Amino acid sequence: MAGRFGMRPNSRSRDGNSIHRTARRDIFEPPARSRATTNAMPPSHRRRHGPKPDRRRALELLAGSGDGYTEALMLAHGFTVELMVDLCIADLAIARVERMVADGRTVEVVRLTITDAGRQALAEA
Repeated sequence: MAGRFGMRPNSRSRDGNSIHRTARRDIFEPPARSRATTNAMPPSHRRRHGPKPDRRRALELLAGSGDGYTEALMLAHGFTVELMVDLCIADLAIARVERMVADGRTVEVVRLTITDAGRQALAEA
């Protein structure tokens, strides 16, 4: 006799040990689809065209500056080093090492500038 939820209470396994509940397979099978659900259109998936939001925001920031931004300023704006590297690998930005004098010390900084391909990516999106 089947118990609640189609399980047989206190059945025994082959080795004689007591099994309190064994599940029937048909409970876990998906229900049969009706004609109305099978003919329905599948959900539309919008594909994102152009740069991702963070990438686009970084490119817009770089496009607004003639000299570009230093790595420290990009980090201050919330961009990650991985994103800056991705922009350079995708040839959307160029990273250049510059030497600056700050407080009597010579410091090397990385400056990112947008490329023509980066400007085209902004124009397309």
